[in-house]
This record gives sequence, structure tokens and C-alpha cells, in this order.
Amino acid sequence: MSNLDACVDTAIDLAINLPKKWLTADYNIKQRLQNLVFPEGVLYNRETDKCRTPRINFVFLYFAYLKQVMLKSESGIPVLQLNYAAISRLVAGTGIEPITC
Repeated sequence: MSNLDACVDTAIDLAINLPKKWLTADYNIKQRLQNLVFPEGVLYNRETDKCRTPRINFVFLYFAYLKQVMLKSESGIPVLQLNYAAISRLVAGTGIEPITC
């Protein structure tokens, strides 16, 4: 198994088990998980009493995109206000194959 395969497996396992890991984690682990998912942190606006995350780690954002595609959902997750159009431009379309002679 290559390092890339192991890394992908670890990321998928973490994403799938993130809620359980969050519930059982201590304060330091929760900080690390939060910084992993939201690299620029979580901001709080006192006036609107809302939290804001300027950026989501691309791996977790892509997992959310894949879930939307698998569920054949027309729009992104409203709570997160994700721009899936920007993600889909980064993914190669189907039918792209290497040129053969």
C-alpha cells in the first residue's frame, strides 16, 4: 500500500468518524480537529450571534461535494453555503482518457 493510499484511507476514516471522535475527544484533540477542518478558525459575530468559517479544508469540502453528487442533490448544503460549482471545475469530467496511438 502506498503512502498516498494510506493517507486517503486515514482521511476517509476521519471524515466518517468525525462526530464520534469529536464527542470522545478531550479539549486539545477538539482544537486540533477544529483546526484541521477549519484551517482559518471559527469566527463569532456578536451582533448577529452567528459563527462563521472563512474556509473549510478542501478534503472535507470535497467529501461534502461527493455526498451531494451521490444523493443527486440539486444544491449544496444550505447551512454551509458551499459553492460546489468551484469544486466541480477542479474535478476531471468523465470520459477523459489518455491519447493512444
